[in-house]
Amino acid sequence: MKPEAVLCVRESRIEINFKRKHCTPRIFDFLKCLADCKLLGYGNNHMIRLSEDGKTFVDIQCWEDIIERPGFQQKLNPKEVKLKRIIGQYSINPKQPCGLKNCGTKHNRGYLVEAEDGLETNIGNVCGGKYFGVEFKELQNVFKMDSNAQRYREEIIEKQNQIHAIENTIKSLREGDYKADWCYDGVHSHMTRLFPEFLSDRLISRAKRNNGIVTKEVALSNEERELSSQAGDKSAYRTEQLFVIYGVAAAVSYKKIRNILATFFGGELDTFKNLDVETLDYNSLKTWHNWKNRIDHQLNKLREIIDDCNRFLAKSNIEMIRKYKDYL
Repeated sequence: MKPEAVLCVRESRIEINFKRKHCTPRIFDFLKCLADCKLLGYGNNHMIRLSEDGKTFVDIQCWEDIIERPGFQQKLNPKEVKLKRIIGQYSINPKQPCGLKNCGTKHNRGYLVEAEDGLETNIGNVCGGKYFGVEFKELQNVFKMDSNAQRYREEIIEKQNQIHAIENTIKSLREGDYKADWCYDGVHSHMTRLFPEFLSDRLISRAKRNNGIVTKEVALSNEERELSSQAGDKSAYRTEQLFVIYGVAAAVSYKKIRNILATFFGGELDTFKNLDVETLDYNSLKTWHNWKNRIDHQLNKLREIIDDCNRFLAKSNIEMIRKYKDYL
């Protein structure tokens, strides 16, 4: 069975090879629209978002779909209409003329607006503020909030669908030797019980300064002092490195393990996975969207702390800390 139509892309041109009588009207209109979009240069930067109810947004592929809307008027007189709302936003190429009668300036970016009488048109960013002032700015803010809210809903739901995988990752990072719980218990025991208090205090100070290099001052020999003097250095001592405390940051950061696991990946994660985005107001959507964006960062932070704790708790590292405790 022969196809009803063949869409052929050749370099910057699109050809549609078909006999119209072999196509249903819907297929014909779709292929024509697709061809028009490509021939007009609509590419990856082409974006038209439309909302009929202020909550649900749809992406439109062709500018022709906009100007063929029943209420669309390309030369709307701004002096005779009052704006009701912004129903869409676009970023297109090539430029399209502004829909205001006394403007007509071609632009790439703008908004689709609906007037109180039901008529629709497109207005550039600058034109809207110029001809409708504060009223347009207010409608802009409402539309942006509606658009952001929908994006927040979609991205929250997308992340909610990944919760099972996230929980498995947390479990793999938490349970077993050398994992999060083991690391917390190990470092906590040393910092609060196994190390003398003065040593724990010094380790905490070094962790805050991110300085794990332990040194001591050694008196110069007569020969060394003579060489230094010839170089213009009157120092009587030199600094000698004793060892490096591996994972020194763990002396402070280990405490974050409990907060990350019990709070962020505990109660907060449970709340997040049970959210009903359709019932949340804008501020709640924004809050949980921002929270969702922190998940990967918190997982990476947990991995980093676990790595520091394991290096800190290595037998050789603990032995060196004890051996040179007076130099810390």
